[in-house]
Order: sequence, then C-alpha cells, then structure tokens
Amino acid sequence: MKVKTTLAFWTSAAELGEQIPLQITLECDSNVYISELDFSSILITFSDDRPSCTLHAGDGDVESIIDLGLIHGEEVSKSTGSLRWSPSQRVVLNGMIQGDLEGEVKVCFD
Repeated sequence: MKVKTTLAFWTSAAELGEQIPLQITLECDSNVYISELDFSSILITFSDDRPSCTLHAGDGDVESIIDLGLIHGEEVSKSTGSLRWSPSQRVVLNGMIQGDLEGEVKVCFD
C-alpha cells in the first residue's frame, strides 16, 4: 500500500518567533481501503530540534480536515482525528509551526 503525501509551507521563510501555516495531505489509491486498516497514530517528525507531532486515531466520523494546532518549543504536540478514510479521499492536516530556531525545517513521517 502506498500513501501519497504532499507537504506545503504557505510561507517560504519566517522570522524567529513567527508562526507559519503548514499543510500535509494524505491520499491512497482508489483500490486501497484504508478504513479496513487498524492503526492508532501517525508520528510527524521534523529535521530540527522541534518535538514531534502525534496524530492519534479518534472514534468519530471520517474527517477531511484535521487541525494539528501550533507546533513549537519543547512541548510534544498531540492531536486526534479519524485515521480511516474512503478510497480516493484526501485527508488534509493543517497546523502552524513557529520559527523558534534559525535554519531549514523538513518534515518526516514515521
């Protein structure tokens, strides 16, 4: 199974302390039924010293947009959302990161 991911920082650069919007989209092929898979969380990590963000599975209805909130500082960010979705459905994770450190930031998925 392959999950297509797309990442967008809506601002190409930020000053220290400035918050910038971040958007991650997740989508499976039309023949993959992710609603039949049982997993409890997605871990989003960053290339700098920023703490990871964990998206835990919720019991609610399937959501197309999930809010990750503000990701910054030394505090691990935790959010809850539906991790089961229909074939060809796109799930959008929206959040903000704060430029606490100087340098480039990359996002990784585990």
